[in-house]
Amino acid sequence: HFGRARFLRNGVVDSLVNTITKKAGLGVRYPSHYYRSLPGSGKTQLANLVAVKLQEKLTNSEVFLVLNSSSLDKLDPQKVDESIHRLYGLGKIAVIIVDEAHNNPKSALWTNLLKPVDKNLIVIGFGVARLEGVSDAFTEKHEAHEICYSAGVNTDMQEVVDYWVSEVSKIDRGSINRVTIAEICNNVCEYTNGQAFAFLSIVELLLTEHACSVDVQDLKGDELVKECMHYMASDSFYSKLVLKGVVSRCFRDKVTELYQDFQNMLVPKAVGGLSVVTSMEPSLVKLTDLGFWSAERNSFFSPLLLHEVLRKVKAAELDQPRVMIEKTGDKQKIIKQLILLGLSGMTEDNFFEGPLQSRLEGAISNAWAFYISAGAENVSVASRAGWTT
Repeated sequence: HFGRARFLRNGVVDSLVNTITKKAGLGVRYPSHYYRSLPGSGKTQLANLVAVKLQEKLTNSEVFLVLNSSSLDKLDPQKVDESIHRLYGLGKIAVIIVDEAHNNPKSALWTNLLKPVDKNLIVIGFGVARLEGVSDAFTEKHEAHEICYSAGVNTDMQEVVDYWVSEVSKIDRGSINRVTIAEICNNVCEYTNGQAFAFLSIVELLLTEHACSVDVQDLKGDELVKECMHYMASDSFYSKLVLKGVVSRCFRDKVTELYQDFQNMLVPKAVGGLSVVTSMEPSLVKLTDLGFWSAERNSFFSPLLLHEVLRKVKAAELDQPRVMIEKTGDKQKIIKQLILLGLSGMTEDNFFEGPLQSRLEGAISNAWAFYISAGAENVSVASRAGWTT
């Protein structure tokens, strides 16, 4: 549920259920699965929807949903084993879905649930962080993109677009047609990396309050799409209570901590008279474990999160002098100023972090953007789909 809307997310639910019920062969235990993503990604909703869908697909199953892993300690491991074996004797499959799995990684019951002996047992965990010692025992470990919304033509996105086509028609604004709504939804999806609460909240803000504002209400089609993207990079956008709610719900007061880690990774330190960039390894491991950093893309979880960190950078009192980018009609001159400012604090090491195929992207979207945002008084840095703009 999101406000008045109820999204069934049949696309991702069907995909998850097909993956969960797939076995390597006869007589082999079902693999266990751990799905993780940041808060506000719709994990609890998916846990409930997957439970219902599994009950429908596996008619010979009993599905148990544990709403929070803190409840695992209230269960007797021996009685759980006995219940699983009883169902096995009846020819039934036991499905145990544990939500908020990261809250109780040291429960003794995990050993029973994840041991590779019960062929009629399916265990699924949903959580935020990697589970030290426990998540390794899950047969399959999945990253955020498998449960988040994805841009493009797909079942889940069409469900959101259909809903807003219906809602916008009630406002009687003929200028916001289906194509425009779909493009705005896809742009916001890329900006939030499909994090459900952030994605749906920002779409609602753009298609209701902002699209109906006096300055915007006469815009149509591509003009409205472009204006919405500019608005998303403005201070006015980030002053909205909706956005403050998104940051609080999705990042749980971690932005300051992330900024400090990010600053430690990128700000040059004086070592033996030389300016060098400190090792990124400890901070990256921590950020990756929490789900805030994607090792696959060598960037923050989403452009929205990167923007929040950069805004924190801009607000901080840094030691380096801040300058004004000269306003001029000469675009080449402005570009040169930005390039030089971005490169001013970078070192060669910035271009050699992460996988080979994404090193340039990582350097530009992280280090270069960091120094522009920190060093320029009159430049706002936003990002989209992993690239800084």
